[in-house]
Amino acid sequence: MISSECLSNNCLNNVCVKTSCLEKYDISEDTIAFYHLDTCPHCVKMEPWVQELENKGYKFLGVNVADAEKMKIAKECLPDVLNFNEGIPQFGCPTNKKLKIGEFMSIEDMQKFADECRDAAKNK
Repeated sequence: MISSECLSNNCLNNVCVKTSCLEKYDISEDTIAFYHLDTCPHCVKMEPWVQELENKGYKFLGVNVADAEKMKIAKECLPDVLNFNEGIPQFGCPTNKKLKIGEFMSIEDMQKFADECRDAAKNK
């Protein structure tokens, strides 16, 4: 019997091969990409809110401009989500392709964005 996981992936004899770029790096589609830089004051302001939402079970992928490995993943997997020619911080959802450039005005606004991403991933 084929597992339900294999129905959504490329499988043969119940052995699954991850097919999407995000899956290749074990990043779920309900993960918010947080594109930032440690020296950016607007980014620094967002970090405690990101941490608080992570503590509530939301998923974030921190993409620090100074981290070559994370930048490689972002440019490979999220070129249609993040805008690398715009400012920071940015928050992008790979499932619904929504992008927020700049800081959120409240943690509630950030959570609403994360909820929309999570809901889009569930309904995919």
